[in-house]
Amino acid sequence: MANQVIVATEASNGMVYTLDVGDVVRIELEEGGFVGYYYRVNEEPDPAVINFTDEGATYTGSLAKRVFTAEAIAAGTTSVVLERSPDGLIYTLTFQVS
Repeated sequence: MANQVIVATEASNGMVYTLDVGDVVRIELEEGGFVGYYYRVNEEPDPAVINFTDEGATYTGSLAKRVFTAEAIAAGTTSVVLERSPDGLIYTLTFQVS
């Protein structure tokens, strides 16, 4: 079976993803420009379970899309917690890998 690539957005906040080893969650969040938001990592997922990478931001005009990737590498459960500035919104995703 081919590995899944799942795209998570702002609307995915609070979701729990059930993954197989090799699956990837691509987190795409709007920031900068007119939106005025910027994301930072408050808590990275367990590196024994998820290979987590900040891919940075890609700008289109004054808007940007910030991308993080989370690749399932071993069984376990872990979460990533991001904080959006300036409003302090907490963005959390949980990964259950089997």
